[in-house]
Amino acid sequence: MTKRKRYLLGVTAILASLGIAVPLRAQAPQETKAELRFFVLDKVGTPVDIHRWTGLVEVTPENGAMKTIRLEPASPSRRDTGKEHANATPEPERYSNSEEFTARTETPADGSGTLAREADGQAERMEAKDLMLCGEARKFEDGWVEMVVVWPNQRQAHSADHNGFFHDHGARYFRAPVDLNVIQDAKTQTVNFSVKATFTTPSGDPREVKGFTYPSGMIDGALTHLIDKDFKDTSTIDHDQAVRLSHKVHWALEALPSLSFAKDKNRQEYEKARQDCQACATRLETAAKTEITKSADDCKSAIKEVRTQATDAQGALVAQ
Repeated sequence: MTKRKRYLLGVTAILASLGIAVPLRAQAPQETKAELRFFVLDKVGTPVDIHRWTGLVEVTPENGAMKTIRLEPASPSRRDTGKEHANATPEPERYSNSEEFTARTETPADGSGTLAREADGQAERMEAKDLMLCGEARKFEDGWVEMVVVWPNQRQAHSADHNGFFHDHGARYFRAPVDLNVIQDAKTQTVNFSVKATFTTPSGDPREVKGFTYPSGMIDGALTHLIDKDFKDTSTIDHDQAVRLSHKVHWALEALPSLSFAKDKNRQEYEKARQDCQACATRLETAAKTEITKSADDCKSAIKEVRTQATDAQGALVAQ
């Protein structure tokens, strides 16, 4: 070991003893990895027990070759890893349907992005703490599978903030770490890929779910959820609901991946649509009682415009 290496290791050890984290050069390549997460849910969004299940995914980038990856089982994230948080109650996730954040009366988005309400008399339980999609959900037998793409900065964050969320539904799930070259478009160098997942149950039965696309499927699912569910009947929105929906729209917009466009005009139109939507969400939060319905209608239209402009994207930018 060289004198320089011994010196660096000594400095690192001292800083670590003081509670200061130092990124090691050997860890840098890991920052180029994304993580695909898959959640098996029943028809009301409750996680299915996947103990003794196995799975694999076929990942195909636009203009690239398909790669098969075996899924790894994973456990829910620990949010109270620091001593100062040892006795703290973690804030509910904004981007999950964990038990703290979901009344379990919604089903996730189907292939077209629409959601269906369970007619079981529990609708009155729905509050601000309802399902907010951060991934794409696909129909799977009588339930759903949701795929979420998690980037390095999101895995490292230890808050429920929308810029660094944990999404694990409070239950075991499958994950697949992937290198960028597996999910990048070979021509545009953007992140743009499709996925087919196959799960094998303890009985040995293989079950497929396909049709996942990123980023288009994730964007369509999240925004269509807002349009079809949250803004379905704007005439019934009161002030408290308007405030919560305003925040929800802001969170959804900020959670969208950075997009790449082949033409500057398309990029400018998309960014303008996002800015206009954020402005509409702000107006909704402060709208007078007599203006809430109009402000909600404007916000709903603005979300639709963001969704429309996003379809011109050629993929997501690598930097997240």
